[in-house]
Amino acid sequence: MYFSKVLVVISALIVLAASKVVKVQNKRSNSLLVSVGGSEYTVAANSVVAVTLDDEWSGSISAIPVDAEVTDGPKTQIDFSLSTAEDSYSVSLLNGFNLPVKVIATGSTACTSSVCAANILRVCPTDSQVLNSTGTVVACQNSPLVMSNLCPLAVVDELTSIANVQKCTSAVGYLVLFV
Repeated sequence: MYFSKVLVVISALIVLAASKVVKVQNKRSNSLLVSVGGSEYTVAANSVVAVTLDDEWSGSISAIPVDAEVTDGPKTQIDFSLSTAEDSYSVSLLNGFNLPVKVIATGSTACTSSVCAANILRVCPTDSQVLNSTGTVVACQNSPLVMSNLCPLAVVDELTSIANVQKCTSAVGYLVLFV
């Protein structure tokens, strides 16, 4: 019996050592439907959900308001490629913008944050706007000039994809803040 308990504890430690926790925090006043690599989580206003991801996980995180009328429009995307040696991550606006976001490595002070905190919806060019039925701008299709000026640390085109993908070798997890 003792041996089986020790084996369970060791197995749990191995699983924890081969994974990273990504906490998604909704700092907005409305609930968000957050997609993490295809799995969806509802995150209430001013709440956090923690997702444990495999150390070799690659994928994206995005969100839309729970009550969104337009669900298939452009979304701000956070791209991750996790690894035991080095993680890479970025805020990507290649497919467009819908929510401001910031990514912070946790457990390390040596890693750079990736961020697009500006509300691009307010200055989105008319020909790039995605409107709901009441005429409110709910998303902005990729507009590299506007987006690179307002979010210089985000990936908005091929040129910024090289400079704005962050690398980190010492993070134990990440905090994704939708602001």
